[in-house]
Amino acid sequence: MSKSQRTVLAMLIVAALIAVAVAAVAAAPAPAPASRPQQAATPAPTMGDWEKIKAAGKIVVGTSADYPPFEYYDKNFKMDGFDIALMQEIGKQLGLKVQFRDMAFDGLGQALQLGQIDAAMAAISVTPDREAVLDFSDVYYVGEDAVLAKKDSRITKITAVEDVAHQRIGVQKASVYETWLRDNLVSEGLMEPEDLMLYTDISQAVRDLKAGRIDLVALDAKPAQEYVLEGGVKIVEQGKFRQTYAIAVPAGASALQDQLNTALGKLQDQDVVEKLVQKYLKLDPDEILPVPTPNPVEPTPAPTATPEPEACKEGASYVADLNYDDKNMTAPPVMQPGQPFTKGWRLRNSGTCVWDQTYTFAYASGNSPLAQMGGAPVRVNGTVAPGATYDFKVPLTAPMQPGTYQAFWTMKDWQGTSFGDRVWVGIRVPGPPTPVPQPTVPPQAGIAFWADTYYLTLGQCTTIHWDVQNVREIYFYQQGQSWESHGVTGKEDRQVCPSQTTTYYLRVVKQDGSVETRELRIDVAAPPSSAPVITKFATDPSGQIPFGACLQVLWDSQGDINRVSIFYNDQVIWDYAPVRGNMGHCPSKSGGANYRITATGPGGTAQAQQYVNVIGAQATPY
Repeated sequence: MSKSQRTVLAMLIVAALIAVAVAAVAAAPAPAPASRPQQAATPAPTMGDWEKIKAAGKIVVGTSADYPPFEYYDKNFKMDGFDIALMQEIGKQLGLKVQFRDMAFDGLGQALQLGQIDAAMAAISVTPDREAVLDFSDVYYVGEDAVLAKKDSRITKITAVEDVAHQRIGVQKASVYETWLRDNLVSEGLMEPEDLMLYTDISQAVRDLKAGRIDLVALDAKPAQEYVLEGGVKIVEQGKFRQTYAIAVPAGASALQDQLNTALGKLQDQDVVEKLVQKYLKLDPDEILPVPTPNPVEPTPAPTATPEPEACKEGASYVADLNYDDKNMTAPPVMQPGQPFTKGWRLRNSGTCVWDQTYTFAYASGNSPLAQMGGAPVRVNGTVAPGATYDFKVPLTAPMQPGTYQAFWTMKDWQGTSFGDRVWVGIRVPGPPTPVPQPTVPPQAGIAFWADTYYLTLGQCTTIHWDVQNVREIYFYQQGQSWESHGVTGKEDRQVCPSQTTTYYLRVVKQDGSVETRELRIDVAAPPSSAPVITKFATDPSGQIPFGACLQVLWDSQGDINRVSIFYNDQVIWDYAPVRGNMGHCPSKSGGANYRITATGPGGTAQAQQYVNVIGAQATPY
């Protein structure tokens, strides 16, 4: 192959790389693997029926409000964004009230098929796979891709495949970025597997890009531009591929599809869409890409063969807050710094699959890195049939820093895929009060009672702590025990290794004789097959290195993973690392260097370690 031919081929590969860099949005549902028991789908409620929508005067629209500037919660905890505003305008055109349901974007397609929503609008790209199971409105916006680099990076423009093949590239796990890079660069030997850095949250990839841990991040252009405005990164490639966004509706909802298209056409003619693009996407009129001309809709031919039985569909609907109602974030309950509490929600299994112990209720996102409040995934206990409700209770601890916190939680199926309504917990942590003189009073009881972790796999342990002052008596005991014979001192750390889910109690008798009892529950699950698996953890070089030399730490972990941490001599050197990646490290002293990785998810924690002997001038080899 001539040099010019290789150059052309390289340019084609780069174009193809960028061509698939699309944002992770609601994917079309895929059939369940054959090894998973299936259920016959029950008839879904009729949604997407224009006559019924018109009669009700309301359209129910599913979205996923975690993708600014298209859909997000503003500083006042109100849903906003380009898609939200545009759908409100469509509702006005149709004479309808718009009711949004904030759902896991992975589950929007199944929510449409289950009849839980009339339409879905969440920056959804129109693809052949999605068109095979859903119908779409006319395109309302054409978007672009982008590739980010650190602001002071020597990379200024991507012009050939060599510019990316030897870089550490951060992408969203299970996205089209990962698929293309794996199939076209890694599999072809053009990229080392560990240089394809897979993240469960693209914001963590941008964080690591700024820190210099990776070299590039591929994502959608608008979020990329938002990160540029935050500072620290720059766009080195944009616009090689154009995405088309449209409103998804149930297959066969042609009357609703026609009404949405008519409303969109009027809004485009009135320049309403253009003004919303300028407001939310910050584009000038000459920067707005033209939407394609709608093609005539071809009638769908009737099936000629009996279709295969469908796999069951996942659904979860919010029913009620069991406690600590924040009144839609207008009156979040006040929690003192470090105060433990247990938040409860009631959800309905609105799908056709039975929930069992492989399903979890897990933290999804929040308005602050502190919003998770120490909450761990909660596994379903027993089974929950379609139509039945289940109460989830999550032990949390209020952050120490003052502020208002909102954390979103969602259901995950046995494969770790999110689905159903996203629900939230909101609290307010006050600042320190203004000191005022107080009259002399007897000392008051101070009670702190917490655990290192509230979720264990059988065989694991946790430490329960308490610190109680100015009281008469204290008792620590577990369910089934009598408190009278379990007196303790005021401050202790007690390790427990329960063999089943157990509630522990701290009974405090105050100086005035009144009694206050605190409780916490430690959930214990059997070691599941869905626990994370670390398929690779190594150092290069291995064995031993001279003091002053550096090495590479390489890893790959599989499964449903929320957090990966890399340790050096028990000190974290990379927290929330990608599930697959590598890093350089230079041991700071001679002797034994212990490198360790932990991968944590709803199914448990996996870990692996490597020892390297660092030979110094006065060190004794071993």
